[in-house]
Amino acid sequence: MSIEFRNLPVGVMAKAVNEHREYLRNNPHKRVVCDDTITPFSSAMSSQGYKHVVTSSGCTVLSQCIHDDCRKLYSTLYEKDSVQYLGCPHCQRITKK
Repeated sequence: MSIEFRNLPVGVMAKAVNEHREYLRNNPHKRVVCDDTITPFSSAMSSQGYKHVVTSSGCTVLSQCIHDDCRKLYSTLYEKDSVQYLGCPHCQRITKK
């Protein structure tokens, strides 16, 4: 069973996501492979010290969101301070695995 982990002050994740979206909007030439949901969330997670967990071939570990009110794809496995978390870019929840 996983529990929702809230170690960030309210609004920190949303602010980081919105800042990255604004950056991409103002710097369209910097858009490599990205979208308006997953990339800003991933960048926000990185800015908060979370690192992607990758497979031996270097691929990010993705799954379906575990929250019943979301259940969308691209929930990503992260690690911070030797603890693994699932971060969903759609509902913007970080859950301790």
